[in-house]
Amino acid sequence: MANIKSAKKRIAVTEKKSIENQALETKMKTLIKKYKTAIAAGNVEAAEKMLPETVSFIDSLVTKGIVKKNYANGKKADLAKALDNLKKNGVKVIETKNKKSSAPKPAAVKKEAAPAPVLKEKAEKKDAAEKKVEKKAVKAEKAEKKAEKKTEKKETKAAEKAKK
Repeated sequence: MANIKSAKKRIAVTEKKSIENQALETKMKTLIKKYKTAIAAGNVEAAEKMLPETVSFIDSLVTKGIVKKNYANGKKADLAKALDNLKKNGVKVIETKNKKSSAPKPAAVKKEAAPAPVLKEKAEKKDAAEKKVEKKAVKAEKAEKKAEKKTEKKETKAAEKAKK
Protein backbone atom coordinates (compact mmCIF):
# COMPACT_ATOMS: atom_id res chain seq x y z
CA MET A 1 0.00 0.00 0.00
CA ALA A 2 1.22 3.45 -0.86
CA ASN A 3 2.33 5.77 1.94
CA ILE A 4 2.73 9.00 0.01
CA LYS A 5 -0.35 11.15 -0.43
CA SER A 6 0.10 11.62 -4.18
CA ALA A 7 0.55 7.87 -4.70
CA LYS A 8 -2.65 7.17 -2.77
CA LYS A 9 -4.43 9.73 -4.94
CA ARG A 10 -3.07 8.14 -8.13
CA ILE A 11 -4.34 4.73 -6.99
CA ALA A 12 -7.82 6.14 -6.37
CA VAL A 13 -7.86 7.92 -9.73
CA THR A 14 -6.63 4.82 -11.55
CA GLU A 15 -9.34 2.66 -9.98
CA LYS A 16 -12.01 5.18 -10.91
CA LYS A 17 -10.78 5.45 -14.51
CA SER A 18 -10.50 1.68 -14.92
CA ILE A 19 -14.13 1.32 -13.82
CA GLU A 20 -15.19 4.01 -16.31
CA ASN A 21 -13.15 2.40 -19.09
CA GLN A 22 -14.65 -0.99 -18.34
CA ALA A 23 -18.15 0.49 -18.55
CA LEU A 24 -17.37 2.10 -21.92
CA GLU A 25 -15.93 -1.15 -23.27
CA THR A 26 -19.06 -2.99 -22.12
CA LYS A 27 -21.22 -0.39 -23.88
CA MET A 28 -19.23 -0.95 -27.08
CA LYS A 29 -19.77 -4.69 -26.88
CA THR A 30 -23.48 -4.14 -26.24
CA LEU A 31 -23.78 -1.88 -29.30
CA ILE A 32 -22.02 -4.50 -31.41
CA LYS A 33 -24.34 -7.23 -30.13
CA LYS A 34 -27.43 -5.12 -30.91
CA TYR A 35 -26.07 -4.46 -34.40
CA LYS A 36 -25.41 -8.16 -34.94
CA THR A 37 -28.92 -9.08 -33.80
CA ALA A 38 -30.33 -6.61 -36.33
CA ILE A 39 -28.19 -8.25 -39.03
CA ALA A 40 -29.25 -11.73 -37.90
CA ALA A 41 -32.89 -10.68 -38.05
CA GLY A 42 -32.31 -9.40 -41.59
CA ASN A 43 -33.34 -5.86 -40.67
CA VAL A 44 -31.31 -3.75 -43.11
CA GLU A 45 -32.83 -0.41 -42.07
CA ALA A 46 -32.02 -0.87 -38.39
CA ALA A 47 -28.53 -2.10 -39.20
CA GLU A 48 -27.87 0.90 -41.48
CA LYS A 49 -29.02 3.21 -38.72
CA MET A 50 -26.93 1.50 -36.03
CA LEU A 51 -23.71 1.21 -38.06
CA PRO A 52 -22.66 4.90 -37.89
CA GLU A 53 -23.51 5.07 -34.17
CA THR A 54 -21.50 1.97 -33.39
CA VAL A 55 -18.54 3.00 -35.55
CA SER A 56 -18.41 6.50 -34.05
CA PHE A 57 -18.55 5.07 -30.53
CA ILE A 58 -15.69 2.68 -31.33
CA ASP A 59 -13.71 5.61 -32.77
CA SER A 60 -14.31 7.61 -29.59
CA LEU A 61 -12.88 4.73 -27.55
CA VAL A 62 -9.78 4.74 -29.76
CA THR A 63 -9.40 8.48 -29.20
CA LYS A 64 -9.65 7.98 -25.45
CA GLY A 65 -7.07 5.19 -25.60
CA ILE A 66 -9.40 2.52 -24.25
CA VAL A 67 -9.27 0.34 -27.37
CA LYS A 68 -6.33 -0.20 -29.69
CA LYS A 69 -6.56 1.26 -33.19
CA ASN A 70 -6.08 -2.03 -35.05
CA TYR A 71 -8.67 -3.80 -32.89
CA ALA A 72 -11.18 -1.04 -33.60
CA ASN A 73 -10.47 -1.10 -37.34
CA GLY A 74 -11.02 -4.85 -37.41
CA LYS A 75 -14.33 -4.54 -35.58
CA LYS A 76 -15.53 -1.76 -37.87
CA ALA A 77 -14.56 -3.79 -40.94
CA ASP A 78 -16.45 -6.83 -39.63
CA LEU A 79 -19.55 -4.74 -39.01
CA ALA A 80 -19.45 -3.11 -42.43
CA LYS A 81 -18.81 -6.45 -44.13
CA ALA A 82 -21.80 -8.04 -42.40
CA LEU A 83 -24.08 -5.19 -43.59
CA ASP A 84 -22.73 -5.39 -47.15
CA ASN A 85 -23.33 -9.15 -47.26
CA LEU A 86 -26.85 -8.65 -45.99
CA LYS A 87 -27.57 -5.98 -48.61
CA LYS A 88 -26.05 -7.88 -51.54
CA ASN A 89 -26.96 -11.47 -50.87
CA GLY A 90 -29.38 -11.39 -48.00
CA VAL A 91 -26.76 -13.53 -46.23
CA LYS A 92 -26.47 -13.09 -42.50
CA VAL A 93 -22.73 -13.45 -41.92
CA ILE A 94 -21.72 -12.32 -38.46
CA GLU A 95 -18.47 -14.21 -38.03
CA THR A 96 -15.51 -12.18 -36.87
CA LYS A 97 -11.82 -12.76 -37.33
CA ASN A 98 -11.23 -13.34 -33.63
CA LYS A 99 -13.92 -15.97 -33.11
CA LYS A 100 -13.84 -19.58 -34.21
CA SER A 101 -16.67 -21.22 -36.13
CA SER A 102 -19.98 -21.49 -34.36
CA ALA A 103 -20.30 -25.21 -35.01
CA PRO A 104 -21.50 -27.15 -31.98
CA LYS A 105 -18.67 -28.43 -29.86
CA PRO A 106 -18.33 -32.16 -29.24
CA ALA A 107 -19.07 -33.40 -25.75
CA ALA A 108 -16.23 -32.73 -23.39
CA VAL A 109 -14.10 -35.73 -22.56
CA LYS A 110 -12.93 -35.88 -18.97
CA LYS A 111 -9.25 -36.38 -18.58
CA GLU A 112 -7.99 -38.45 -15.71
CA ALA A 113 -5.58 -36.43 -13.69
CA ALA A 114 -2.12 -37.82 -13.24
CA PRO A 115 -1.56 -37.22 -9.54
CA ALA A 116 1.99 -38.57 -9.42
CA PRO A 117 3.79 -35.62 -11.09
CA VAL A 118 1.74 -33.08 -9.19
CA LEU A 119 2.43 -34.74 -5.87
CA LYS A 120 6.09 -35.05 -6.76
CA GLU A 121 6.32 -31.31 -7.52
CA LYS A 122 4.59 -30.45 -4.25
CA ALA A 123 6.94 -32.72 -2.34
CA GLU A 124 9.96 -31.13 -4.03
CA LYS A 125 8.70 -27.64 -3.15
CA LYS A 126 8.12 -28.71 0.43
CA ASP A 127 11.62 -30.20 0.66
CA ALA A 128 13.14 -27.02 -0.74
CA ALA A 129 11.24 -24.92 1.80
CA GLU A 130 12.36 -27.19 4.65
CA LYS A 131 15.98 -26.91 3.49
CA LYS A 132 15.72 -23.12 3.51
CA VAL A 133 14.36 -23.18 7.05
CA GLU A 134 17.18 -25.52 8.16
CA LYS A 135 19.81 -23.23 6.59
CA LYS A 136 18.37 -20.25 8.42
CA ALA A 137 18.39 -22.16 11.69
CA VAL A 138 22.04 -23.17 11.17
CA LYS A 139 22.99 -19.56 10.41
CA ALA A 140 21.19 -18.38 13.52
CA GLU A 141 23.04 -20.96 15.66
CA LYS A 142 26.39 -19.89 14.21
CA ALA A 143 25.59 -16.26 14.91
CA GLU A 144 24.67 -17.13 18.52
CA LYS A 145 27.94 -19.05 18.99
CA LYS A 146 29.94 -16.11 17.65
CA ALA A 147 28.15 -13.76 19.99
CA GLU A 148 28.83 -16.08 22.95
CA LYS A 149 32.53 -16.32 22.05
CA LYS A 150 32.78 -12.53 21.83
CA THR A 151 31.16 -12.08 25.23
CA GLU A 152 33.46 -14.76 26.72
CA LYS A 153 36.53 -12.98 25.32
CA LYS A 154 35.32 -9.67 26.70
CA GLU A 155 34.69 -11.24 30.09
CA THR A 156 38.12 -12.89 30.17
CA LYS A 157 39.83 -9.63 29.18
CA ALA A 158 37.86 -7.76 31.83
CA ALA A 159 38.85 -10.39 34.44
CA GLU A 160 42.55 -10.12 33.41
CA LYS A 161 42.43 -6.35 33.72
CA ALA A 162 40.79 -6.61 37.12
CA LYS A 163 43.57 -8.93 38.32
CA LYS A 164 46.27 -6.48 37.26
